[in-house]
Amino acid sequence: MDFLGIGPFELILVLIVLFIVVGPAKLPEIAGMIGKGMRKFREASAELNRGLKEVAEEVKEAGGEVGKEVSQTSKPGTALTGDLREVSREIEGAVRDVGTSAKTAARGTRSPAPRIGRAPPAATGDKPKQTGTPPAETARKEAPERQAGDEEG
Repeated sequence: MDFLGIGPFELILVLIVLFIVVGPAKLPEIAGMIGKGMRKFREASAELNRGLKEVAEEVKEAGGEVGKEVSQTSKPGTALTGDLREVSREIEGAVRDVGTSAKTAARGTRSPAPRIGRAPPAATGDKPKQTGTPPAETARKEAPERQAGDEEG
């Protein structure tokens, strides 16, 4: 029996000292008071243990509920991820189809485009006709002369 860190031999020593100090007349009264105190102490400790057990159960239940809510919250996320993967696959398929269509269309247009207009003068031996618009080099040479004439006038 080990109560409050006091073993059986220590308890006997305390009772002997108490018997000497109090005396045999008041010893039954003091023993009764100690017994009542011990009973109240045990009741209080039992009540405290019950309260702690209830709190521990409530904490476990709350933890279980939180775990359920977390798992339920993560489920829509996984569904959303699945939807996004499906849409991604559809887009990739559409891109592949467009690429295939573009390659097929490009194969059909590999022939050179027909020339528009006449053949160049070197091929026919003809000199190019003047169209009234001077070539770019001639236009550059004439431009300073026109400006000089404008300044004098």
